[in-house]
Amino acid sequence: MAAGVNGEKRLLLKSSDGEIFKVDETIAMQSKMIRDMIEKGCASNGVVIPIQDVDAAALSKVLCYCNKHAKPAPTNAAETEPFIQDLKNFDQDLVNANCATLLDLIFAAHYMDVRGLMDLACQAVAEAIEEQCSEEVRRTFYSENQKF
Repeated sequence: MAAGVNGEKRLLLKSSDGEIFKVDETIAMQSKMIRDMIEKGCASNGVVIPIQDVDAAALSKVLCYCNKHAKPAPTNAAETEPFIQDLKNFDQDLVNANCATLLDLIFAAHYMDVRGLMDLACQAVAEAIEEQCSEEVRRTFYSENQKF
């Protein structure tokens, strides 16, 4: 682990397509997979942590989510509502994507064990296909994402 600007420990995460991300430990620990690696001592001394099966685009979105959700809620009641609304807006913007992107996000969140993001992305897919007939759903998933 390298030290960040504020003395924060930084981790090096490597996407499946080879891109390296430098991430503060507190942000990375939003992922249960990474938290477990840190607690077991597998993520130290500048070791690059491979995030297999997650490409750079999806990993970037996961880390963006983790960064936003790692911030503690304000203790001042007057600031709580704007903070929560900001999180809701951020979450909505993050999942405002096509089904292929949402599926990549679901796979990445599942692989990295980021439960809140997984729930959010699954809900977005459910809402996207809610009013579609089975043939439309099949066309959407088979045309946009060949993982199925």
